[in-house]
Amino acid sequence: MGRLEKEIRYKKRGKIWHYKLKSMPGFKTTGKTNKTEAEHFALKKLQKNGLSEPTELTFSEYAKDFFIWERCPHTRRLCDEGKSITRRYIEIQWSLSSTCLAPKRQNLQD
Repeated sequence: MGRLEKEIRYKKRGKIWHYKLKSMPGFKTTGKTNKTEAEHFALKKLQKNGLSEPTELTFSEYAKDFFIWERCPHTRRLCDEGKSITRRYIEIQWSLSSTCLAPKRQNLQD
C-alpha cells in the first residue's frame, strides 16, 4: 500500500507557489511567493469548495488496523488479488510492527 494522498499538494515553480486539490486535474497558481501564504490561500479554496481541512494522521492512527486479520487493508487487498496469506504470517508481522515500529502503541489487539 502506498503513501496516503493528501487533500492539497504544493509545488514551487520559479518564485511562485502552486497548489493542487485532490479533485483537480492540474496545479493552479496561488500568486504567492511565501509558502505559508500559499497554504492559507489553498485552504480557503478548499473550504470554499465545501471540503474540510485535511487532518494529519499519526503513525499509530494510520497503522492501528494493520496486521490484525479481520481489519487489515493489506490482507484484504492480497486476498482480493487471489494471493494466499496465512494467519501465522499476519501474527508475525503484527508482532514485528508492534515491537520494532511502534513500541509505545498500547494493546492493539482487542
